[in-house]
Amino acid sequence: MLAAKIRHPVLTDIEIEGAPVRLREIYPRELPDLFAGQELVLFARYEGEGEGDLAVTGRRAGQTERFAATAVFPRSSEDNAYLPRLWASRKLGHLTRQVWLEGPTPSLVEEIKQTALRYGLPSEYTAYLVREPEMIANNVRGSIGGRQGNAFRGAPPPSAPAEAQGAGAVASAARARRMRDASTSGDIAKLEGTLEERAAEAGTRMAAGRLFQERDGVWVEAASSDRTPLVTVKLFSRAWFDLMAALPEVAPAARELGRLELAGARVRIKVDDQGLEQLTPERLAGIVRDFRGVTP
Repeated sequence: MLAAKIRHPVLTDIEIEGAPVRLREIYPRELPDLFAGQELVLFARYEGEGEGDLAVTGRRAGQTERFAATAVFPRSSEDNAYLPRLWASRKLGHLTRQVWLEGPTPSLVEEIKQTALRYGLPSEYTAYLVREPEMIANNVRGSIGGRQGNAFRGAPPPSAPAEAQGAGAVASAARARRMRDASTSGDIAKLEGTLEERAAEAGTRMAAGRLFQERDGVWVEAASSDRTPLVTVKLFSRAWFDLMAALPEVAPAARELGRLELAGARVRIKVDDQGLEQLTPERLAGIVRDFRGVTP
């Protein structure tokens, strides 16, 4: 039965032909052939918003086939909040495989760390967060920001993660494969050693899919870096309400934690007892763009 399925692929040379928005970081990176009885699940990020046809092409029996469906891409949405973590899981699986095939580089390791911390997923390079809680307050920002810790600035990268050597290699490779294949929220829940499972033990909290540590009464996102510009707004001010409306993806964490610091792509947002009370429409739009990493 299996031999019959793989002998006759339903669709080969699959490509995404078009979409009403710009798709980026699509996983899997190389779209596999589709065989009878299988399904192909893709995850991607997108820029912009709109409604239109999302089309896929492929070859079947020597002919090019095209399939299209109308899709809606909102600017932001709180629905299906588990989807970003599935995308991140696929990305981590892909990056981990790169480490195994090509060896670690400073930029590759940093990308793994940032993705794992941002989405609360396990990785060999962030295991210290849950294994040694006392290191969190002292080293997380230094490790990510480059002031201390092992950020590979001025020092060569390690030959491989600790779990990539010896008996842990097989288990680590299996976890990376499960990450690459994750398609449902249940797949994420089955990943061994997820940060949610041990966050409380390590003195951290998960909120809205983000990992935070308490520092001087402020919940600071673990992925936050001192190298990123900081904007501070006053809790429950007009500026705070405007930001929560413009960034609904972080509103649940802000409502749950109160005083916090959020890590964006090009800007950090800190909510505290003192800070900006109003934002002009232009300033607000700029903060939102920088937080999401959107090109103006």
